[in-house]
Amino acid sequence: PKFLYQYPKVRLQLHIGNRRVDLINEGFDVALRVRARLDDDGSLVMRSFGQIQELLVASPKYLDRAGRPMAPEQLAEHVTLSISEEEARQRWELNGPDGEVRRIDLQPRITGFGFPMMQAMAEGGIGITLLPETVCADAVRRGELEVVLPQWRLPQGIAHAVFASRRGLLPAVRVLID
Repeated sequence: PKFLYQYPKVRLQLHIGNRRVDLINEGFDVALRVRARLDDDGSLVMRSFGQIQELLVASPKYLDRAGRPMAPEQLAEHVTLSISEEEARQRWELNGPDGEVRRIDLQPRITGFGFPMMQAMAEGGIGITLLPETVCADAVRRGELEVVLPQWRLPQGIAHAVFASRRGLLPAVRVLID
């Protein structure tokens, strides 16, 4: 909103999803992405602007009913919800307190992109999901969601903007990136 108030003549068309778009061939001016690793694509410019921590969360109601996993491998026995637009299989990578890494293959019951939808499903007791801490922190504080496997961490995501080049950018796109 601050950007839109500051630049009242700028028009935005937003496409929200988790699919990696081809900026040039699909005609996007800029993509805002969160990835664990930055892709090195020589034809694109990337500007990092912060880190995002994801949390494994579920409602206390779900965990009381299904049990609280004590180890990452136990996630495979639970109903999972995935923010993905890809395959029906998912792999979650968790980092332990002593630096060990565990990769858990899952078959999510629900997949799709939409943080509010996944948060509502988790709060409704459907299963365990990954959400950015910035999205679910208030629900965790209120007790509507509980952090699952709190001693394990997911890799931090790098929030970044991706665009074709600074040369030839429309002024509106340049100020958005800046």
